[in-house]
Amino acid sequence: GFRIGDAVVAEIDHAFGSNFVNIGDKGEVVGLSDIYRDTHISLQFPKCENAVSLLCTEVSLEPKSYRIGDVVIRTDDMANGSHGAPASAKGVVVGVTPSIFFSAATLSCKFPDRG
Repeated sequence: GFRIGDAVVAEIDHAFGSNFVNIGDKGEVVGLSDIYRDTHISLQFPKCENAVSLLCTEVSLEPKSYRIGDVVIRTDDMANGSHGAPASAKGVVVGVTPSIFFSAATLSCKFPDRG
């Protein structure tokens, strides 16, 4: 889940009256949506005058927003041998790993029964 203060990245383009959010825009979680409390979160983006409401699936956390000990759920099925975990497996963030494949670091997670 999301916490107030978490840094997020927009996964969609969307217009809210005079406010626009584009894919890749960085914002911050400021609370639950005033209107759609069960499905949306309230977010503040620098170029938006007011906070906007988006579905939780329309934003993603920036990797630095995860904390050691946070519970995560794997969303892909890239299991590789005995070290991979299937999609929907629950795990725990144990740190950040520098990546030789990507420009940013990646999360290091431990999945029970997977090492």
